[in-house]
Amino acid sequence: MPTTEQFTFRDLLREPKRVSEAVDRERRLLIHRRGAPDLVVTRADLFEDELAGASGLGRLLRNLLAHVPSSEVGEIVADALPWTRFLSEEGRTKLAAELGATLDACAELETFVALGQLLAEWKATAAVQADPELRARLATPVEAVDGRSVPAS
Repeated sequence: MPTTEQFTFRDLLREPKRVSEAVDRERRLLIHRRGAPDLVVTRADLFEDELAGASGLGRLLRNLLAHVPSSEVGEIVADALPWTRFLSEEGRTKLAAELGATLDACAELETFVALGQLLAEWKATAAVQADPELRARLATPVEAVDGRSVPAS
């Protein structure tokens, strides 16, 4: 994440005016916390603008895909996300549809965790498809703890 100024949580508590002025200047700050994940601090108006942009982008992507021949969607996705070349054409088309809908939904909910999860899951699928040995191991049934066979999916 590009930021030019970083502060500690202690700075935020002891010098809030200095930190606040830095947010106005830099748009986004990184606040380091000891023993906890760092925080990102930004102005509310900028955050709202980013959400509106993401929501618009999600709707645009979904609507563009509605007008692109399905035979071309896979190549468009592969150009944007090279790891998707390991997915089938059908997989890339499905990813594109899910991506647009999820991006739009995430913007409406003001959280993009589900978008990151969607991409991580599709990327994991691509990694399995890229590794024939792993794909073969996952395609075989496994023995359950109680002795029954669990079918491969």
